[in-house]
This record gives sequence, structure tokens and C-alpha cells, in this order.
Amino acid sequence: MRPPFLMHPSGQRLASQGLATPASMGLGTPWLQARWGLLSQASGDPQSLSAELGVGLPLGREGAFAGRGWNVAPRLSAGRDVGPVLLAVDGGARLRPRSQVGSHTVGSEPP
Repeated sequence: MRPPFLMHPSGQRLASQGLATPASMGLGTPWLQARWGLLSQASGDPQSLSAELGVGLPLGREGAFAGRGWNVAPRLSAGRDVGPVLLAVDGGARLRPRSQVGSHTVGSEPP
């Protein structure tokens, strides 16, 4: 699980980025994640393969720039031992609703 807290809003002036200073500290988006091993080279498969699914729960406070709806983050990882070296590839995306944060529009993040 990722740390879901905004403890002390401070730092650079956010107005230059079109953002207001967070109104309060608060809970960010807590994440639940699960990973499944689909293939394992250690078990005799030609390579290792796993799938992961993360779900961000919309429990954060809007005044703390958090909790802007559901987030879903699917990932796929594949790897193969070649002698003493592990060759691996990992890809995924974050799927979330589009929302306005100051003068910026944020939404899904493709791989």
C-alpha cells in the first residue's frame, strides 16, 4: 500500500502553477494491490510472468488534493533468467477519471 497522507502542505508557491495551496492536511488515496504469478521459470516454465492490479479508493479529502475518484492500475511483468542476468519487461497504466487541478487537466496515464 502506498502512503496515503498529506501531512504538512508547504513549499513553493503553487499559484505559479495555477494551483491553490492545499486547504488542509488529510488522507490521500489509499491503494489496495494484488499480484498473481502466472508462470514461473523456477517451476519449469520458459519464463516468469505476473499480473498486478492496484485499486485506488476515493477516500481522500479534496482540500488536500486527494481523493479524486477511483483509480485502477493494471500491470504485467515478464522476465527470464539468462545465466546470471535477469532480463525483464514491465508495463502498465493508471486509469482514472479526468479532473481539473488548478489550470491543469489530469486523467489516465497510459504506459
